[in-house]
Amino acid sequence: MSVFALLTLIASSSEPGQAQDLVFKNARIVVSPGNMIDSGSIRVRDGKIVEVKKGAISGAGETVDASGMTIYAAFVHSGVNATIAGVSPERGARPTPGSAQEREAQAERDKDPFSYAANFRYASSVANAEKLSVSALAGLAKNGFGTAVVGATGGLIGAQPAVVNTGKAEVEGAKALNLVPISVSGRGAGGYPGSTMGTIAFIRQTLIDSQEYGGTDEGLKKLSQATNGSVSSYFPDLNEVSFFQAKRIAQEFGLKPVYGFRSGAGAVAAHLAGATVVLQGSSPARPRIGASLDGVSLSGVRDYFKEVQVGAELERAKIDFVYQPATETTPFDGLRTYVQGGLSRKAAVAALTVNPAKALGLESELGTLEVGKRANLVMVQGDILDSSSQVMATYVDGKAVDFEMPKKKEAKDLKADEPLKLPKPNYALFPAPAESKQAFRLYKNATVWTQGQQGTVENCDVLVQNGKFVAVGKNLSAPRGCEVIDATGKHISPGLWDAHSHTAISGGVNEFSNMITAECRIRDVVNHTDSSVYTQLSGGTIGAMQLHGSANAIGGQSNTVKWRWGMEPDEFAVKGAPEGVKFALGQNPIREDGGASNVVGSTLLTFRPRTRMGVEEAVRKALQLGIEYNEAWADFKAGRRKDKPRRDLQLEALGEIVSQERWVHSHAYRADEMLMLIRITKEFGPKLATLQHVLEGYKIADEMAEMGVGGSTFSDWWGFKLESYDAIPFNAALMAERGVVVSVNSDSDNHARRMNQEAAKSMRFGGASAEVALSFVTTGPAKQLGIDKWTGSIEPGKDADMVLWTHEPMSMKAIALETYVDGVKRFDRKNDAEQRAARVKELEEARKVLAGSDSPFRAGDPEDAVEVDMSPTKAQFGLATISGQPGTARYSRGTTLIKGATIHPMSGEPFVGDLLLSAEGEIAQVGQDLSSKGADVVDGSGKHVYPGLIDPATGLGMNEIGQVPASDDSSERGNFHPDYKPERSMNPEWILWRWLDTKGF
Repeated sequence: MSVFALLTLIASSSEPGQAQDLVFKNARIVVSPGNMIDSGSIRVRDGKIVEVKKGAISGAGETVDASGMTIYAAFVHSGVNATIAGVSPERGARPTPGSAQEREAQAERDKDPFSYAANFRYASSVANAEKLSVSALAGLAKNGFGTAVVGATGGLIGAQPAVVNTGKAEVEGAKALNLVPISVSGRGAGGYPGSTMGTIAFIRQTLIDSQEYGGTDEGLKKLSQATNGSVSSYFPDLNEVSFFQAKRIAQEFGLKPVYGFRSGAGAVAAHLAGATVVLQGSSPARPRIGASLDGVSLSGVRDYFKEVQVGAELERAKIDFVYQPATETTPFDGLRTYVQGGLSRKAAVAALTVNPAKALGLESELGTLEVGKRANLVMVQGDILDSSSQVMATYVDGKAVDFEMPKKKEAKDLKADEPLKLPKPNYALFPAPAESKQAFRLYKNATVWTQGQQGTVENCDVLVQNGKFVAVGKNLSAPRGCEVIDATGKHISPGLWDAHSHTAISGGVNEFSNMITAECRIRDVVNHTDSSVYTQLSGGTIGAMQLHGSANAIGGQSNTVKWRWGMEPDEFAVKGAPEGVKFALGQNPIREDGGASNVVGSTLLTFRPRTRMGVEEAVRKALQLGIEYNEAWADFKAGRRKDKPRRDLQLEALGEIVSQERWVHSHAYRADEMLMLIRITKEFGPKLATLQHVLEGYKIADEMAEMGVGGSTFSDWWGFKLESYDAIPFNAALMAERGVVVSVNSDSDNHARRMNQEAAKSMRFGGASAEVALSFVTTGPAKQLGIDKWTGSIEPGKDADMVLWTHEPMSMKAIALETYVDGVKRFDRKNDAEQRAARVKELEEARKVLAGSDSPFRAGDPEDAVEVDMSPTKAQFGLATISGQPGTARYSRGTTLIKGATIHPMSGEPFVGDLLLSAEGEIAQVGQDLSSKGADVVDGSGKHVYPGLIDPATGLGMNEIGQVPASDDSSERGNFHPDYKPERSMNPEWILWRWLDTKGF
């Protein structure tokens, strides 16, 4: 009979899905990837393949004429996740605040502050579920999948998955699979964790427990099979950044990793040799590049081309990968695009068949159409890798899956997908580092701000080799092979340091969940692709202390890094730098509830105080636990204690704090609470390295200097919260005068691009010398971070961290031309301009490619960007009151004539000339040699006149102090207020209006 008689055959079976003794003839048989038989036959009996050959097979049994069909081994799906009753953690509705349900939920949090029950699920098994029903299985069978791995949703270390047959939702005969699902990119249930670093901390703690207690706890005993290497661990949903997080865990605990990628596999292909790799069939949307290239992300465009070609990239690297469909409805879209992007059809078929079978340890049963294997096969009209093909029938263990067969297509409708014309994938960062190798260069005749014993030296030379400063002085001779740079008229300073940064942290800077989160480590979540690193290099900033946020009395561990743009996450850390931890005092770790009776926790970890008294108590309790933890281990090692203490990552960090192995860097504003912390450190022993923000440090500078506590402050932030009300811009200079080691920090990706200007403000506010101000971003932070023996000054033997400037670094005119980190020129302004020009050309080529390609991943047809005229409409503006309505100004105004200034009209080139302002507040004339009778004349010689600055989107004056609700008039309850006018909330007496005037707004 023909293949289309199969419907009749299935319908006439004595029982639906009954095993058949069948012979398929005249089929194109893909025995294994790359091994095909044209016009061959297969005999299936008792659920097994008993014969495969070219030509006909004689004998009894039903015969199916499969002319025009291709038969493959049924495909294997490596990961279908479903909510499984009794296996997945229960997720109830959020309880009403103040209700009995909320109190019950909080009581559970108190018992289990790390949400262990919800986040560690490997003790449960999908195969043991009382009722296993997975709706996706029926759809997968219709698309040729005969076997699937089913995992349960929920859990950072998930439930043990199971291997099942497809065909119907209700599963029978599921077999447990020895594979540990570990989600580094997941978020916890039950309150903890709420960040990637918290997730990693939970995973690390649980794996440690499995090594120690695998003999006494059944769940940990099962998990210990991963840490002893007997079963594999699956890390799903990875990208280029999270891959390194998974890799680090695998290396630390000796796991056999299976890496599942949503994106980024091609970028890390060099790290994947020998590992099992899963491509999860997802790709970014096809980018739209319109007529204007402004705002088009070159990195995003590159990502698209990289993901389309990721299969080919892994094949070139000789990495066999498993293809895991993103959906069961259109499961082949991703793989077909990989083929269009250059993946061979042989490798693509392997990714659906032999590779997943091997990864699951089922290669003796599945993956090929060889004698003795299970009779799992799929009959396809056309080539499964072409979008015109269709699945006609699927067999599992020789049983036909019951689904409606599609209508047969005409031969002319079975067309091969055309390969895409694509540029070669570009894995470089954009912008790329200027250089990647250490320089051997001699800079001649610069003004060198050494920040060391030599001071500032004019006509000075600096020799850099092997990542170090070799010599600093006048009239140095160039060694053989050394490149000589004429730096006449230029300035060289040490590279700038930022002692408070949240740059390049992935997955959240706060682990908000508990009051103490010292187990979390910033070093686990470094994002080496964060472009803010590059922009900070462009302003001369070469390194930073990456800090946990200030949501907790004791937060996560800090990470001292250099901005080694172009390197991998683990290469950013400064080796030998003292370890640190973030504390936070004041308003941030407090739950402000206005005195309401909100339900709060009853343990150190789960209680969120609403007073500074409560924050102090939390710190004291935590440090006491650290002391007791150290004592327990000391007793055990000395033989005074028989039972070995549990290695607890949180207590371990607290123990390091009280023993001064881990320095404290504390967020604080008010003098009284900073003195409180100083007293605590005297009592419990931690090293208080810095007070961060320290806006009232000028009040207690003597006490800070006596204790050796550094002050890392904002230059001139004020009034942004109630506890910052007494801040003054003289703070840094005053603390330095009293002997405090001072740094000026950014706490901002943006401000970190101009650390020299932030520091220079202390010359205006406090009278600091240029050298002292520069120390606030060089030697000061280096001393605070304990790395001044390597960096912070230009002295022979130190790391070659330096910046070449157009002017003296404390000048507003100073522009960083080159920035070196460890002797590698990571930024070069000329190179940057060249890269930006190359960006335009690359995007123009990409636009041509996209216009002529037809990728299934596209989000929609490309459209030219609509060009919008952003110029202001023509209007007449007179004087206005604060209400925004025309009226009479408070003070009368006459005409004003500015003479001899450099005028910047913005509509043309600057020129030296005059500007006449009318009494109505309009520009009356712009030109040269202007005169006006009775005008107030202002001598503008040597000065510049620009249009007033405009902030296009602001809430200034509507929100005076963000943490004082009564001063916030910027946001109203409800969803629909088109009649509200912001000028009604504007406070004309707001003190910062005067400050804005001085800044040109």
